[in-house]
Amino acid sequence: MISEPELVGDVTFPEPRTASGGPAAPDTLGTETPPAPRPRRPWLWAVGGAAVASALWAGGLYAYESRGVDLGGYRSTRNLCLETDLKAVSTALGKKVTATSPETEEHPALDRATCSLKLGPENNYFEVLVSYQLHKVTDPGPEFEAVLEQFPGDEAGERVEGLGEAAFKTPYDAESGRSAEVDVLDGQAVFSLYIVAVQMEEGGEGKPPAEPTEDVDLSGIEEFLMEDARALMAKLKK
Repeated sequence: MISEPELVGDVTFPEPRTASGGPAAPDTLGTETPPAPRPRRPWLWAVGGAAVASALWAGGLYAYESRGVDLGGYRSTRNLCLETDLKAVSTALGKKVTATSPETEEHPALDRATCSLKLGPENNYFEVLVSYQLHKVTDPGPEFEAVLEQFPGDEAGERVEGLGEAAFKTPYDAESGRSAEVDVLDGQAVFSLYIVAVQMEEGGEGKPPAEPTEDVDLSGIEEFLMEDARALMAKLKK
């Protein structure tokens, strides 16, 4: 019978080795060596920061747009004729307002209102044309200055101080037939008042104008237009 071999003397077995040649780590029952933590990707943080910045920018833009342009207290009107009194002009001419014709256009960016007022009888009257623009998005200043300064020589208006942000007046000229006009810029609002003398044949509207039966002198009337412009500006503020 073959028996199991007996160990003679002290026999030492070599420690198991790993593929790299170093000693293997001892096995511990029920425990494993935790894997090394994965490095964080810095670009994820960059993307997150950009998203936060974009959200903040969008929020600021929304707040700006919600706040809108400062209109300086000016409001829109659906009937400019009801807002325009023409007390100064009617007193200077000795005529009362006999007819009105208003028009209004509303838009998210610009509101326009015009009014035609007649002073005097049907066949021999003065007509005052009033316009009001309220710019709710863009600045009307550069365009206002450019339009009024482009006229050459005597056709250009005279700058007026103390009326709105900027103002021009065009005096009446009997020789050239130029009518008097006042234009005012005040923040986002633009006003224009213009006066003409109208003489018709008997029978009223629809017939060609006749030769003037009397001289019409509107010298200095622009000063009264300025007073009425000032009153209209105050009335259209909230």
